[in-house]
Amino acid sequence: MTTTRNYWVMLVAVTMFAWTTQAQAAQVVYTVEGDSTSATDQNTSDGAQSGTFSATGVTVSSNAKFGTSALNFAGQTDALSNVEIPGTSGTSLGTSFTLAAFVDATTNGSSAGAMQRVFSNFAGSGPIDNILVFDMDPDASANFGLRLILNGTIIKASSSSTAAAGYADGAYHHVAVTYNNGTVKLYLDGVSVGGGTAGSGAHDIGPNNLFMGEDAGLPTAEGDQFIGDIDDAFVWNTALTPEEIVLLATSGASSYVSVPEPATLGLLVAGALCMTSRRRARIQN
Repeated sequence: MTTTRNYWVMLVAVTMFAWTTQAQAAQVVYTVEGDSTSATDQNTSDGAQSGTFSATGVTVSSNAKFGTSALNFAGQTDALSNVEIPGTSGTSLGTSFTLAAFVDATTNGSSAGAMQRVFSNFAGSGPIDNILVFDMDPDASANFGLRLILNGTIIKASSSSTAAAGYADGAYHHVAVTYNNGTVKLYLDGVSVGGGTAGSGAHDIGPNNLFMGEDAGLPTAEGDQFIGDIDDAFVWNTALTPEEIVLLATSGASSYVSVPEPATLGLLVAGALCMTSRRRARIQN
């Protein structure tokens, strides 16, 4: 009986550890399959964080990288065109995170050389001390094609990278950034294209959630809007390894999240141990 009770205690402890670990930071995957007016979060281990479409300017497109659906951003001159990702404000991204998506954009809005927002919680104007912006220029006429702004620190792709050569070719490309306790790495199509350092620890990016396709507030320049399609948007509470980024870029987000979470595996193992213990106790009695 004592052995069985100990295993139950262990199972409760593992459950509590899993709950607290998963609640620390956001885990979001939008494959857009079956969606029409919002983006369904395919990962619910930390609760469903379905994306909210702006009133106009965002629709579901059949131009998908994987499956049959993607998000289409038309861009607008006088209104927001974005998708809000709940639960991504403040320090919710944690001490390490990954942002990634497949993007098909062949223009730069209305402004040549402007950066198009993939993920952003910038208010649209004002200081950049407490914000996160991950944006791109497929023409590579600005910032060497890919950029992260994190609480005032600006990290661009390398001038000699494939991103700096341009990728406005009418095809999908995978863009990703990882942050690991200060270390930043930028990726295009699974290949590292630059990096740098942005402070350390969990950054407080302010009260706004992350948005896809545009800033959180009405922009001062229409050229900052993303115009095109986004598929398999991915927000994760760890910095993926280069090998995992390659997997994400080649197989899509759904293949990554189909693997059980470590905490889930821990629960399964603990449950199996508990059942084994109970069987042994019955035999001994």
